[in-house]
Amino acid sequence: MPTQLPSPDEYSRAITSRMALLPPIGKVRFCEETYQELLLRCRNNNILDLELNCESQLPLSPVESTKPSNDNDAMLLEKISACQSSLLSPIRRLPPEILSEVFAIAARGSIAFGIPGYSTKLSGPVSKLRLTWVCMWWRTQALSQPELWSSMHVWLIDTASGGRSEVGRIMKECISRSGPIAPLDISITVINTPTQARTPINHEGLNVLDMLLDHLRRWKDVSILVSRYEGMKYIHDMMVEKQNSLNPDAEFPEEPFKETMIHSLQLRLIPSVPDMMPARPLAHNLLCCPSLHTLHISHLWDTDPMDLGNLTVLNISHSYFGSSFATLLQNFPSLQSFSVSKYAPNPNIDPTISSSYRDLPKVHHTSLRVLEQEIIGQEDFAPTDIWESVWLPNLTTLRVNTFAGFETANSWKALRHLKNMIMRSDCALNTVTLKGLWSSHSIVVSFFDGLPVQSTSHSLFVNDHPYRRT
Repeated sequence: MPTQLPSPDEYSRAITSRMALLPPIGKVRFCEETYQELLLRCRNNNILDLELNCESQLPLSPVESTKPSNDNDAMLLEKISACQSSLLSPIRRLPPEILSEVFAIAARGSIAFGIPGYSTKLSGPVSKLRLTWVCMWWRTQALSQPELWSSMHVWLIDTASGGRSEVGRIMKECISRSGPIAPLDISITVINTPTQARTPINHEGLNVLDMLLDHLRRWKDVSILVSRYEGMKYIHDMMVEKQNSLNPDAEFPEEPFKETMIHSLQLRLIPSVPDMMPARPLAHNLLCCPSLHTLHISHLWDTDPMDLGNLTVLNISHSYFGSSFATLLQNFPSLQSFSVSKYAPNPNIDPTISSSYRDLPKVHHTSLRVLEQEIIGQEDFAPTDIWESVWLPNLTTLRVNTFAGFETANSWKALRHLKNMIMRSDCALNTVTLKGLWSSHSIVVSFFDGLPVQSTSHSLFVNDHPYRRT
């Protein structure tokens, strides 16, 4: 059986008892030596054991003699007790493989650099740097886990304010600790005012981005959020320039993600007012990434260059600009989940002269299982039938979200086009959810009527409640 360790109180009583037998000068020296020894043990994780400290556990003196004689003794005893409690903590006896899991949970999340004003504040439930400050054992353990240092969120805000060079130094240290091959999770947020559009990122921010781009081939989960279109273009141009400098003979010099291992990508424009929506493609050549499996993008054009043959999840959070979902879905043969908000004709193409708007491909998409569409009452400018020439025979889950202003003729027409696509696809739906209306609404009744569902009593939901036709 494992040795039963004494409690901190038992240690304190034993030490206090021994102090009572010593002269005043001896007490101070004994306490100082005991404290320094325990402090060294804490730093080296040299755990207390019963055998090593049995000499300290002398028979207790009478109760009155076990109390500290003055405030200095009490303060030293308090420090000794704190060290003893730390040494007897169960976490110190965990094997390294278990401790590594504890660290991974406690320090979950990204290290955030440059919170407004380029501060060096490090965010997260537990600052990952602090794991290296507790003791030598923790430091060694934390530095042996490159995954702890491989997730970073860089905020580049208010370019008018001066940058701080320590951000770059800490970033460099974290990248170094992540090792040479561990995949990197990178999040970049660029927020600047219209007056700063000429140079969306200041000098210090450029240095930080340049440092990250040195490791572009290691990027795995990537998020780029910008407040203005110029910020995304600036980052794209930096990527191209960096790629050409590192590899002048690159086969795809204008497509920086082409030969990366990126698995998940988020590209979002977060304008403060709707009028700032871009009138031109947002993604540039960033969608040429054969390794990509998950894409979250705020604005997508059907004319965007794409090489996403392995994409399985697509979320368009704001607007899709195109003639039909047929022209979009044909680019993603492996797509399993598709979510889309607003849609409208591509503003850069005249549908009266473009053959792509007249001759749509017939797309029988057999991989798509989950579809989520928003119909928000702004379909007056939408294409005649966005689902024309699309069949989804293996669709199992359908979610439709409606909002204020839905009850227009074109909105109901858009919902009817969606239903027509479902009916001709001859699929069997497990779950259909309609949000934003109520069960007795005539549009809900009409939409649900005749849908190919597995169970009319268990497959239909309105606002997350089972549908009951009244």
